[in-house]
Amino acid sequence: MQGVLFHINNGWLQKKKTKIAVQPYWHCKEELYSSKEGIIFRGRLVVPVKYRKEILKLLHVSHKGIVSSKIKAREYFYWPNLNRDVEEYVSKCKICQKYQRENQKEILINPEIPGRSWQKVVCDFFFCLKGKEHLLMIDYLSKYVELKPLTTSTTAQSVITVMKFIYATHGIPEELVSDGGPPYNSNLMMNFFREWGIKYHVTPPHFPRANGQIERAVQTVKNSLTKAAEEGKHLYVVLLDYTGCNQQNTCHHQLNF
Repeated sequence: MQGVLFHINNGWLQKKKTKIAVQPYWHCKEELYSSKEGIIFRGRLVVPVKYRKEILKLLHVSHKGIVSSKIKAREYFYWPNLNRDVEEYVSKCKICQKYQRENQKEILINPEIPGRSWQKVVCDFFFCLKGKEHLLMIDYLSKYVELKPLTTSTTAQSVITVMKFIYATHGIPEELVSDGGPPYNSNLMMNFFREWGIKYHVTPPHFPRANGQIERAVQTVKNSLTKAAEEGKHLYVVLLDYTGCNQQNTCHHQLNF
């Protein structure tokens, strides 16, 4: 990148007169500039060759698919043949290949979209490979994800305690959806919903189409967490992908370039 930086500061020669390593940047030379973070192209950080593999690894920490990975990569970073490199990296991911779903073309029916965030949420449980049970809560509108560990497995009191903590941050939802299994069918949980003014709905576990996009969102998050747990990654690092965190700052901080 030193050659690119030199031309940014001193002017560009004709393409045929520049070094081979610099030529891929010649077509966008008018939109390149230097900053304290590095070289910037259209608001995106230009990544040097030696850091690209690590960037791809960090971008794929949640093990999303090729399309999602390319969208995320193009939002924050730039280098020649970025799309090709992302496609190749994701397609060769052994963890993704292991957990690839057989039926990826299932058509899901989308329910009515809420008018505001945290008006309607869906809850599920996620069992970490290390033996820790978590409550997974996703907002219907924004798809924002909350993941909290449960202190005493999936008892009603444990789930209620975690729910109160989440509600203190985002507000009390008007509606909550789950598959209807324990502990949601307990008297303690039903009393909690009634006292807090939450309408509770059940989606049959064998009829995911009724939940539309949110069911797909739940499965996507759980798949990402399962893959990360198997790799020994911290679950909350994966959630950065689902909480609107600036990925450019995250990667830049971890790689320090």
